[in-house]
Amino acid sequence: MGHSDFGANIAETMNPFARVLVLGCLAVVSYDAIASIASRFAGFYYGRAAIGSFIVYAIVGFFAAESAVRNRLLFALLAGLLLGLTDSSLGWLVSILIGPGRPKAKITPYLWSIVSFRVTMKAGLISALGALPALVK
Repeated sequence: MGHSDFGANIAETMNPFARVLVLGCLAVVSYDAIASIASRFAGFYYGRAAIGSFIVYAIVGFFAAESAVRNRLLFALLAGLLLGLTDSSLGWLVSILIGPGRPKAKITPYLWSIVSFRVTMKAGLISALGALPALVK
């Protein structure tokens, strides 16, 4: 069994909601990396790239709701909250390492908790809004 077979088997055994979560988290961290590189080399303000993260949150919210058998809005909200935590931890770390995500102030646990809370709540709300088309079917 080759490496690609292993990855395919893992994807096949995951339930649809878990697959949406994993792909969503990978998407948001990948987007942070791409936006960081683009910001650094093109010279635009990194904060403007947040709209792309919002789009990822909404799309993941839609697919999380689609993957749920019941409680679709709750599943979309939970997916968004997890995306927000991922974005405010791994995503922020990636942008700091690449360059444009470095804040002017020192990152203290208090600062991180405030930023993380705001990003997580915003991601949850946007994911829930993204789920709305899936709820009207």
